[in-house]
Amino acid sequence: IRPALVSPGKDQFGIPTSPTLVWTSAVQNLTYRLQLSKNPGMNNVLVDIQNIQSLQQQVSALDTNAVYYWWVIAKNQAGSEDYSEIRGFATSPQG
Repeated sequence: IRPALVSPGKDQFGIPTSPTLVWTSAVQNLTYRLQLSKNPGMNNVLVDIQNIQSLQQQVSALDTNAVYYWWVIAKNQAGSEDYSEIRGFATSPQG
């Protein structure tokens, strides 16, 4: 089942440089992979965290006044993957 991104909201501005990214899923017993990029096509991934077992993950040391894109990949016990939408947010100028 495809994860749904919750926070930060779509195209939200003023996000701290160490945000906690939150998503939901309709299926239990999944692990998640979070990827973050400055490219909306998710090329040149800057953050790649695997085997997350919760529905949130904090990332840190993001640039101030920058736009980031993120998605979450859910992986089930059989190894199949479902990708969320790609969502963008902008960090605050002061961090």
